[in-house]
Amino acid sequence: MASAQSHHAQYRQNREFAHSLLQQETPRYDWVVTIAFYAALHLVDKVIVSKNQSVKPDDHKTRNFLVGTVQELKQIRTQYMSLQQMSHQSRYLCVPFNKGKASSAIKLLETIEKQLVR
Repeated sequence: MASAQSHHAQYRQNREFAHSLLQQETPRYDWVVTIAFYAALHLVDKVIVSKNQSVKPDDHKTRNFLVGTVQELKQIRTQYMSLQQMSHQSRYLCVPFNKGKASSAIKLLETIEKQLVR
């Protein structure tokens, strides 16, 4: 698994990209949602790796379990799971997203950031 620093760098890159997509003339709201989720995922992985180098959440099921059990992550579980569900709907169910829904995804990410970015 990547280092905590690598996860933080990937989070920042995804975050910046999601924000830039939202501002484009012809934004892809589905991708804003998906990229916002993956930014959050990298913040979660950063916390997990920082706490225990031997734990490697290499799938969503394991990561979701850890989000519900690691003390620092319990506080963002609702927002994280909502983002994951939105991303799943976008990627696999082809649910269309508008600017309002994409902005909601960014707000969920911002709530997660307030708790996890230090």
